[in-house]
Amino acid sequence: MKRYLTSIRWLLPAFFLIANCVAHPFARGIIDEPESSNKDLLTAMLFLYSEPVPVTDSLLVSLRSDRGLTLAGDGTVAEWTNGVSQQSATIVETGAAPVYLASDSLMNGKPSIVFPGGGMEYLNVTLGSDITYFVAARQSLSGVRVIVEHGEDTNSTPGGGMYLAAGNTNTSAFRRGPGTFGTTMSTRDASESWASTNEAFYVTVQYAGNDPSHLVRINGAQPTLGAIFTNSPTGSYTASLYFGGRPRPLVPDQFLYMDGAITEILVYDRALTLDEIQLVESYLSTRYKP
Repeated sequence: MKRYLTSIRWLLPAFFLIANCVAHPFARGIIDEPESSNKDLLTAMLFLYSEPVPVTDSLLVSLRSDRGLTLAGDGTVAEWTNGVSQQSATIVETGAAPVYLASDSLMNGKPSIVFPGGGMEYLNVTLGSDITYFVAARQSLSGVRVIVEHGEDTNSTPGGGMYLAAGNTNTSAFRRGPGTFGTTMSTRDASESWASTNEAFYVTVQYAGNDPSHLVRINGAQPTLGAIFTNSPTGSYTASLYFGGRPRPLVPDQFLYMDGAITEILVYDRALTLDEIQLVESYLSTRYKP
């Protein structure tokens, strides 16, 4: 009897871990399928050995290319589910859907979502004055391209995001309220020409309520930065979160889509500390740039 009770005692923690992993917001399969008890158990056990995001406090959006995807019959991505809220991003334009790539040799063999001229939209994200973005991606063309954007069009409305500028530099912008650029926007440009090599990269962008806090880091290091506007805008804003490109309603036929792939997006509604930033960057580097 004593031996029997000892065995039960060691089984209980295992069942506890499995139950918690099934309920965990990140324990989501790659492709949605009919549920079964066997699949739930397998998902839970796989999660135990997957790479969890090292910082989850204030994490609002977690999109990873090996989780939460619903694929159409032709292999295009119909939906990409946020691991935090279980809400899904959908394609912006029918006929220009991104494509699931099961093993991307340029992203350390990890799956990626290839954007060949059509972005995705995740609805109703509220972000305040303090924001930290992380994106792991690759890009093959220069020119103005949207990587991530919170809002319909930051040239004229509140919002912010991460972009490729015409000179093949990374630009991040943070905008709150109506008005001209000179009164409502803080921007940072990375002056290096880096994104047309079609190699894996991860970018960190942070804005914490004032222009001096506006950071851009590429592959875990800060490149030479330039500041265009220094107006320290603040406030909260609720809008769609676009990635891989987005329509630009105020400039017809200018859609600003990527020509590349995204493997992971993390959006935090606060300014992470440098230690936290480095933890997330190490996690992204290990996954996509070992």
